[in-house]
Amino acid sequence: MARVDCVNLSKRYGDALAVDNVNLTVEEGEFLVIVGPSGCGKTTTLRMIAGLESVSGGEILIDGQVVNKVEPRHRDIAMVFQNYALYPHKKVFDNIAYPLQLRRVAKEEIRRRVTETARLLGIEHLLERRIRQLSGGERQRVALGRAIVRQPRLFLMDEPLSNLDAQLRVQMRREIIHLQRQLHITTVYVTHDQVEAMTMGDRIVVMRNGLVQQIGDPVMIYQRPANQFVARFIGSPPMNLFDAYLEGDGGSLYLQTGFARYPVPPEIGSRLAANPKWDAGRLPVVCGVRAEEVGLTLGRARPGEVQGVVDLIEPLGSDNYISVALGKEMLLARARPDVAIRETAQVQVNLDLAHVHFFDPDGGASLLAA
Repeated sequence: MARVDCVNLSKRYGDALAVDNVNLTVEEGEFLVIVGPSGCGKTTTLRMIAGLESVSGGEILIDGQVVNKVEPRHRDIAMVFQNYALYPHKKVFDNIAYPLQLRRVAKEEIRRRVTETARLLGIEHLLERRIRQLSGGERQRVALGRAIVRQPRLFLMDEPLSNLDAQLRVQMRREIIHLQRQLHITTVYVTHDQVEAMTMGDRIVVMRNGLVQQIGDPVMIYQRPANQFVARFIGSPPMNLFDAYLEGDGGSLYLQTGFARYPVPPEIGSRLAANPKWDAGRLPVVCGVRAEEVGLTLGRARPGEVQGVVDLIEPLGSDNYISVALGKEMLLARARPDVAIRETAQVQVNLDLAHVHFFDPDGGASLLAA
């Protein structure tokens, strides 16, 4: 196992800044996932840790040793690539054994370790086949086997499931989780898929435009996003966002949206009222609410509810996604499939402000983040 520290890590390609002052720590035995859209710098960060990209600024430390200038083969790292990087003309045995052969490990030891690794991955029966004879999932297991057989102190994985179909991705996701927990090897995993990030990572690093947006465990990232980008990127469906403003009235605080006016709970109001951007008793905000926190009911409106019209229903089997038009705003709600709501129906919408997020409309930062 190894501990990895990235300190003020940066990468430039000419005038373009691909990774901008990244600071993160991967603890021993941890499964850390770096997630973000294409071009955010996540793969570049991983490749710098591996030694496949030079460092423009900052330091990478593995177990306290600065490795900026250390050759990749001397970092004791195993990497699984998106395209697996297997040798199609070789047998499965030889693909798994290759890193041991490069190190001139004894033949009997190679056979023992390859057989043991294949048994761990459930591919013993494939050892004499050639790569071109394998399915995508089998090739993925071979790529994992080649990484495992080295017994490295650090695993690096660059979108290893992106070439698999949806069902196989779910299966391999579970297998990688169990494998990492069994081997207890420090792992850094890169993906653009927020579902992979949420289900696999002990902690998640969310990146955008070369910058770290937030680091935390999946529940914290989901429930307390640091800014609008994290709020929209993490979670399926994405968080509803809409413009509003806060105003004071006789010592009380109210949220005025484009479709309703809500009293703000005192415990939330006291934190928001301390914002230095208050101007004449008014503070523009962007509100965010998860689809599962949007309450929908049929019948006459009650206090705290506002009437809307169902625009679209998207059935997913276990849930329905229901788009509701509220004046110029459109909110997405999640409801059980047995809820008797139809398209064009009038519904009452309830928002519990205890579950509403407030963001700065200028920089996008959360106004309630600790």
